[in-house]
Amino acid sequence: IYLRYKPNEKGIRNFRLEMDDTGAALKALGFYTNMDGGELTVFAQPDEDQETDVFRGRLVLRDFKVTQAPVLAQLISALSLPGLAQLFENEGVGFKRLEANFDWEEQKIDNPSDKNKPSKPMTIMQLKKGRTSGNSLGLTFEGLINVTTSKADIAGTIVPLSALNSLVSNIPILGDVIAGSKGEGIFAATYKVRGPLSNPKVSVNPLAALAPGFLRSILFQDTPKKPASSDETAPASSDETAPASSDETADE
Repeated sequence: IYLRYKPNEKGIRNFRLEMDDTGAALKALGFYTNMDGGELTVFAQPDEDQETDVFRGRLVLRDFKVTQAPVLAQLISALSLPGLAQLFENEGVGFKRLEANFDWEEQKIDNPSDKNKPSKPMTIMQLKKGRTSGNSLGLTFEGLINVTTSKADIAGTIVPLSALNSLVSNIPILGDVIAGSKGEGIFAATYKVRGPLSNPKVSVNPLAALAPGFLRSILFQDTPKKPASSDETAPASSDETAPASSDETADE
């Protein structure tokens, strides 16, 4: 584990976290037990323009496997995919890459019933433009995680058999007809995850249409195939926003 938090040459505080085996590290720290492997890089900087403490950053996780994760199990079950469900139950589902932009914000929530009481601290993590994919499954995700109350409000799209989608979309002429000339998917569903992290409510709409270019994005075909530089984990710009507002999750 590598952890650094110090000013750079311009005096801007930089946070950087690296893990060679993220699954093992999270298990050892008691944070999460349903992941094996994974090379993690997290980079963040404070947003000096905000009055509250806001860190904007980016995380990238490579080559990991998810096992016995309740939310993912519910998504797979809702899509009625027995082969994938059996794979998930026996071996877990592997992912080549996950990436997302995020805002980490320390808020103070006033007590509306008694203004004389001190404000209650609240930590909110906002996920933006999240995506991950492997040979069996691809997902996008955006939304909020209330770290203080351990509640989530996440929405995205799930693409089963992403390897098949990629294969079909790359077939000359036929791929353009079936999957779209710009790489739309042919098997997909939208989903929402909302409520306590220990037992959230999961809903799936299997009749969702995909926007042009979606499949290429979720399979990282829009990413240059060159070695990652330090800019890969640069913070997201402040104008990128997720669908839900921070107040909605913070008040739950």
